[in-house]
Formats: sequence, structure tokens, C-alpha cells
Amino acid sequence: MYPYRILQNNIKGTAITVCNEISGEIPENSPREQMISAITNHRYYDSFLSHTIRSNEVDGIDFHISPKRGDMPVLVPRFVAGFKENFFSSRKPQLGEKFATVDFTHRAHWTIEDFNLIEDLNFTRDCAIDSAYKIMQDVMSRESRPVAMVSGPISTGGKGTREENLELFHQVIVELSLDDNFAVLNTMPFQNFFWKYRTQHEHAIVAGKNIIERFYFPLMKKVPIKKFVQIPGWETSTGALVEFHEAKKLHIETVPYVPTGLKPKHRLLNGVVATSTN
Repeated sequence: MYPYRILQNNIKGTAITVCNEISGEIPENSPREQMISAITNHRYYDSFLSHTIRSNEVDGIDFHISPKRGDMPVLVPRFVAGFKENFFSSRKPQLGEKFATVDFTHRAHWTIEDFNLIEDLNFTRDCAIDSAYKIMQDVMSRESRPVAMVSGPISTGGKGTREENLELFHQVIVELSLDDNFAVLNTMPFQNFFWKYRTQHEHAIVAGKNIIERFYFPLMKKVPIKKFVQIPGWETSTGALVEFHEAKKLHIETVPYVPTGLKPKHRLLNGVVATSTN
């Protein structure tokens, strides 16, 4: 949703706080399940998870043991292959056993090349919308499952501000992606480009129409979308209304968004799955 550089201070700060504070709460060499429970139930863990899951270039979290910290756990964001970033402020510390991991399924199949192509899009040119479509189509071509598309307010309607609408939109995509039966069309990495394109365009209405007709409509026709999930308040959004009529025309099933209650699972490497009790 956002480049890592924008969120890195929040990610580092919450990760360090969680690990430092639980170091005094659990004995050395505690069972891995106890470590997972202490981490995921810490008051700042949800904040850490929220920041990392919103970062474009992070596709998961790894849980390591740190020999220099009395075998206490360390949280390390896992970057997409090829992304050159040192999570640690100075030299990377010695990391021991990796005992658990969290995979961000909403970012499956994305590569650093995809994000670099998005960064290079020229938001002053209409043809960049066609290039954006090709990037998204290429990402979805790596997926074999049926696809769900989320529709709802972003620029107009909804909660009233673009930022709040984007937060909800992203939360829904992340949650629905935890269902293994469907892949979710994740267009969040393009939203910053779309916003720049709209705001610099001589006619914002024309720009919005270009995004719908040259990005979203071709995807709806080309990608095997089987389910069209509508966020509450979708009918207050001009773009979502247009998408709804297109979905009907293409005979795509339209369904209201219903919270699933699913949360990212923390998979212990011995095969046990641990989840937060919050």
C-alpha cells in the first residue's frame, strides 16, 4: 500500500519495543509456542503487524532467535526478493534459528521488478494507465486460482477521506486474501500513482474515467474474476457504481463484504500453527 521507506521508522520502532519488553517477561530458552504467544499478545504487536502488512516491499515476518540476546526472539520483516534494504539501523546482528514465520498472502506473486515499474510510471501521461494495466495483468497471470475483486469508495464517498477509505480497502483485501480458495486482485500498490495522475490532470473527471475504463475494465475482462466483493458504502462512490454495472454486464457474481474474522497465521516451523488470542 505504501513504499517501505514511508513506514520503516514505525516498523522498526514497534518491533524493537515488542522484543525488548517481552525479554523481561519470559525465561531464557522458553518453548517456541510460549514465545509466539508472548509476542502476538503484546500490546504493540498489532501495530507492528499493521505497519508491516501495509508496506509494499514486505511479504512476511520471520521470527528468529538472537544468541546475543539470551536466545530471546527477534522480529524481522521479510522483503520481496531483490529489494535491497537493511532493516537494522547498523550492521546486521547475528541471527540464530528461524522458528516461525508469517506470510502476507495478499502480496503473493509480486516482485521487486513490479514495484520498480510502478515507481517509474509517468503520472503526467495518459498512456501510463495502459502501462499500469499491463503490470497488474502480468502479476495476476502468475495466479492459477479464481479471483475476487474488491470494490468500494476511495476518492469519493465512503468514510469521507481518501486515507480512511484506502485503509479500509486494504484491510478488506488482506482479510479476503487469507481465504485459500480465492486470489484477490490487489491494486493498492497503484493508488499513489493514480492519485498523482488525477491531481495533475487538467480534468479530474476525465482522469478518473481513464483509470476505470483503461485499467479496471480490461482487468475485469481479462482476469478470471469470479466474485465481486462490495465494501459497505460502495454505492456512494462514483467509480464503484460504474464497476458494479460492468460486473453485472460481465455476469460476475456481486456479493457484499462480510468480515471473515481471519487473521494472519504464525506458522511455527515444526508445523504447529499459533495465532494471537487478542
